[in-house]
Amino acid sequence: MKIFIIGMPGCGKSTFGKELAVKMGISFFDLDDLIVKKGGASIPEIFEQKGEDYFRHIESDCLKEATDTNETFIMATGGGAPCFHDNMDFINQNGISIFLDVNPVTIAKRILSDGVEERPLFRGHNYKTLGGALEEKRKNRISFYRLAQFTFKEDEIDVDNIIKKIKPSL
Repeated sequence: MKIFIIGMPGCGKSTFGKELAVKMGISFFDLDDLIVKKGGASIPEIFEQKGEDYFRHIESDCLKEATDTNETFIMATGGGAPCFHDNMDFINQNGISIFLDVNPVTIAKRILSDGVEERPLFRGHNYKTLGGALEEKRKNRISFYRLAQFTFKEDEIDVDNIIKKIKPSL
């Protein structure tokens, strides 16, 4: 069994994925960590030095390499991972997909609190401009996110609740 957590940057994929993995007693991977290892640089450095296209190719390669095992795991994908190189189809063919649908206002607060400079697609934004940038990004990505097998709104994101809902699919 492979579970893929998808959603906007800053929606809590990694935090939630780790909690879910602990509760279910299975491994957790953060796709961003795999990309950093394969790319030999931080994500902001990869974007800066090689560009987004290069990053998206590495991202897709890492997704497929990690999935090409018999191992059971939960993976937090990057926010854009489902939207490039037919990755969403790949995710749905190889496991269970969960979309964490979090309000862009909540996400903006998290990103600003964590440090906007760590997120290449949102660098240079401040409190006034980040909300609009997130709304635009969500509008461009929502058709991919909606392909997830399970969607949980912000107030439904609870480990026990999600396990109960996905259990029949496991």
